[in-house]
Amino acid sequence: MLPLRSSSSYRSAVTSLPALGVRLLFASAAILIATGCASPGPPRPPSLNLPQPATDLTAERIGDQVILHWTTPTKTTDKLPLKGNFTARICRDAVAATTPATPTTLASTKPSTPPCTSVLRVAAHTGQDTATDTLPSSLTADPSSLLSYRVEIENAAGHTAGPSSEAFVAAGSAPPPVTSLRATAVPTGARLEWQPHVATSASSPTFIELRRLSPELAARQTASKSKSSQSPQLAKQESAEVHLRAGSGPSPAPGDGAPATQSQPETAPEPAGTIDQTAHLGETYRYTAQRVRIVHLKSRTLEIRSVPSSFISIALRDTFPPAVPTELAAILGEPSTGPTRSSSIDLSWQPNSEPDLAGYLVYRRTLSNTSTPASRLTATPLSGPSFRDLTAVPGQRYAYTVTAVDTSGNESAPSTPIEETLPQP
Repeated sequence: MLPLRSSSSYRSAVTSLPALGVRLLFASAAILIATGCASPGPPRPPSLNLPQPATDLTAERIGDQVILHWTTPTKTTDKLPLKGNFTARICRDAVAATTPATPTTLASTKPSTPPCTSVLRVAAHTGQDTATDTLPSSLTADPSSLLSYRVEIENAAGHTAGPSSEAFVAAGSAPPPVTSLRATAVPTGARLEWQPHVATSASSPTFIELRRLSPELAARQTASKSKSSQSPQLAKQESAEVHLRAGSGPSPAPGDGAPATQSQPETAPEPAGTIDQTAHLGETYRYTAQRVRIVHLKSRTLEIRSVPSSFISIALRDTFPPAVPTELAAILGEPSTGPTRSSSIDLSWQPNSEPDLAGYLVYRRTLSNTSTPASRLTATPLSGPSFRDLTAVPGQRYAYTVTAVDTSGNESAPSTPIEETLPQP
């Protein structure tokens, strides 16, 4: 039989049980805190999903249109990936000839951004984007004026983080397109010709820009691209697209205080053609041309380009013979030693300078028989400008000529003949 506890001891044990549970609860909480279950902190606000503004807007005036290019960002102003559909709002504003002074205060010294005059909306895509603004007739007639473009990227709710940086073009009449463009092969490259534009005294200076494409060269470069790391020569290949220029360049920009309207009239007529000396014989090229007008507005030199001409193609085949050898001379060779006496007729001439020269051919004709054509003495082209005729018959008078041959097999006309007779022994 168990001993009976006193009532005071029993009450003390019972009252101590809740206190023990409280201590165990606090001990468990301390262990959880020590093991890393910290508070997540204040909640973050939801993203507004505002695209970052574009920073690389460019504008080019071609005919009655303005071509815009920019890069649509891939992140929001919160540095989060863009989600949903976006729209590019194109803004076009006329730049005033003079900017009126506006008072500023200490509280606000930063000029305000002018409102966006929207003229176009297009779907935007992350990465490289473009848009085309067709100008109204009021902006395609002279006098020229300055236009400013900006682009704003809007989210699906129509909200934006602000406009891009400005890009400028000139309003005014565009130059007429280049017509009657044609190309012919010449020994120094490709001769390009077109119908020249007769400018009026009030016209701005113009020049012709030619764009040359080489489809065959582009195909060869694509085929050999995998070998470029192994061959240093491939790293220095000719570009498959080349821009050339013909005619007078931009006139000097007006100085401070000069009228910001039309530039000085051109001082030389537009050329009717040019030679592309960078074109190589044996290649096939495609050419297109634009007439470019230069205007100066508010200390800016701007271009107004015509619509590009149609492409023309030309295969530059080498059908051009080398120059005729000159200064052909003949002398009697030294008598040879031996049981039989013989000598030669030695020829020399000035060397040709063509880079594709393959050599020279020598011809001989007997003067005693004028009906006999000249015979060729060299089976293959000579590498140097000299020849020794060891087959000449003593007492016979000969007429010698020399021609030059290139690597394409084109042969020049014969040189001026030289006559010589090998004396009798």
